[in-house]
Order: sequence, then C-alpha cells, then structure tokens
Amino acid sequence: MNTKGHCYPKYIILQAVYFKLRFTLSYGDVEEIMKILVILTFTFLCI
Repeated sequence: MNTKGHCYPKYIILQAVYFKLRFTLSYGDVEEIMKILVILTFTFLCI
C-alpha cells in the first residue's frame, strides 16, 4: 500500500481501513473511532 503524500502515518491509514472493512462502518464512524484512539493514545503517553 502506497501512502506517500498522505498526512497520516501508514499504520493509522491501515487501522482505519481495517475498521471500515471489518465492521462495515461509515466513514464518519471510522473518523470518530480514530479520533477517540488518538486521544486515548496521547493521554496514555502523557501519564
């Protein structure tokens, strides 16, 4: 998968694609899930 020229790291894009295909979510749902994951990740890293 070529992610050159995208704003996000490859692992973030692959995780979003996984959620979209595995759980048949809408793009809006995937966007919300990814926002929550980013918030949780940064919160965990700052503790």
